[in-house]
Amino acid sequence: MAVPVMADKPLADLIDSAAGAHLTIRTLPARRGELAATLRALEARVETRADDALAVRGTTPQEAGMLAHHRGIPLTELSIQRSTLEDAYMALTDDAVEYRAKEAA
Repeated sequence: MAVPVMADKPLADLIDSAAGAHLTIRTLPARRGELAATLRALEARVETRADDALAVRGTTPQEAGMLAHHRGIPLTELSIQRSTLEDAYMALTDDAVEYRAKEAA
């Protein structure tokens, strides 16, 4: 039985393209909304997490850091959160699952 090739690229690229990576950005609570709006104006996808950090996709750490600097917005964290190989595998094979657990009622 032949096994189909799912992707032909370096592992890091496979993980990033399948499961994605995002930036975690923290700033002062009073400036969080301004930073989020500024990032969205650059067409970045911004989500405020439960821990009040911003999860940002569609920009680089350099772009986000320079943007905050030019706006005078202090950052207390700027880090890249990369998905794992397991996350990528689950994303790539999600449509091929034969059996799924029933959701609890």
